[in-house]
Parts: sequence; structure tokens; C-alpha cells
Amino acid sequence: MNIIKLIALLLICVFIIVPATSSNDKKKELAAVIKIYIEEYDSPDFLQDVKNVKDGDRDFAKEYKAAKAFLIQELSSSVFEVVQSKDKADAFLEVNYGEFITLDGPQPDPPKYSYSYELVNRDGKVIWKMKFNISSKSSKFLLDQKASIKFRNKLVKDWIKAKLG
Repeated sequence: MNIIKLIALLLICVFIIVPATSSNDKKKELAAVIKIYIEEYDSPDFLQDVKNVKDGDRDFAKEYKAAKAFLIQELSSSVFEVVQSKDKADAFLEVNYGEFITLDGPQPDPPKYSYSYELVNRDGKVIWKMKFNISSKSSKFLLDQKASIKFRNKLVKDWIKAKLG
């Protein structure tokens, strides 16, 4: 009977204490972040792909440049500094946007967009992430602004919690 209790205690330690330690490590890493490098927008391949996309009169390159400028403004108006060099960054921000498209049938009304933000440390480990969807008939520019504000608010809130321990 004692062996069963010992095994149960070990399992509790593995499933409760180990994840808590990992979570605490991520909080410490998040608390240390001030300088952020934005990955997604600065890739030459990504920018070339955006330039090649045509959809009616939409200019995707302009949309992404505007979204990046607003995201930088939002991060810089808080506790963070956006840097232009990976060498100067405490963490890297990976941003992904998506648009839901129905292949067989009518498109969603209102249109639905997905947003994903991941803060990655120098070792490539995700230390913070956020994903959400927005359905709206607003312009893509306004949706990107709303998403950037929502992201910034959540990141700052979690950063403050991490700083306070």
C-alpha cells in the first residue's frame, strides 16, 4: 500500500509542480522583456509575398505596413521599446494574421479574421502568446488597430503581473 501512495505522490509532483515551475520561468522571462523585435514584418520573403498578392483594389503591402506602424506605436506607448535589430532585443514578437475563407459556400458575414501573437525568447521558446478571432464589417485597417490594442493591453497586463511576482 505504501508503494501506491509513493507513486501517487510522485505523479502529483510531476503533474503539478513541474508545470508550475515552467510557468514561473515564463513569468520571469516575460518580466525581463523591455525591448521587442517584430519578426513577421521584417522578413524579406514575407514582404515580397505581400507585394505579389492582388485582390481587387486591396494593397496588402500598404495594409501590413500600416498594421506594423500602429503595432509599433501601441507597444512604444506602453512599457516596451520596439527595436530594429535582433541583437538589441530581449524577445522576438511573431505576428500572424488570417482571414477565414469558405471554399464551398457563402463567405462568413460579417467577415472573420484571426490574430496570433507569440513572444519568443532568444532560445526560441514561447514565453507568452495570445490568439483570438474578430468578426466585423469594419475595414481591415480598423480591425488591425483593434487587434493591436487588444494585444498590447493583454501583454502589458500580463507583464505587470509577472513583474509583481
